Amino acid sequence: MPLLNQILKLIGLELDDLSAALRRDVIFVGMTGALLLVAVIFLMVALYVGLADAFGPMVAALGIALGALVLALIVFGIRALNEQARKRREQAARKATERTALITSAALTALPMLLEKEGLRKIGLPLGGVIAAAWLLLKSGEKKDGPAPD
Repeated sequence: MPLLNQILKLIGLELDDLSAALRRDVIFVGMTGALLLVAVIFLMVALYVGLADAFGPMVAALGIALGALVLALIVFGIRALNEQARKRREQAARKATERTALITSAALTALPMLLEKEGLRKIGLPLGGVIAAAWLLLKSGEKKDGPAPD
């Protein structure tokens, strides 16, 4: 713990301040969650009383249970769709990483053969460096949101 405290001091954080802020946040979130749970329970009781008065207690209980089941299935479906999308994104990122590694490997394999040629060494390497630098500069200037406004 003293080592962690020293490391945090180096980057400008005090462990005591950090733990106090975290404790305040946990208490606030816990109290908010408890009060929201009470509100939901009373809303469910009011819903049951209203439905029981209109349709009878058995139908009211079955209606609330069916509604909860439908909501649970919707939440489950959304979770499954999000999980599939996350897996697709991870697979695409993995494929891009593998493609980059393959291209890098091929370039590093071909580099000694290209350096054996005198003309390519004097003209091709500097030209390749200029092209790579220009490409990196142009790529860093692009925004992910789309083209820059004029």
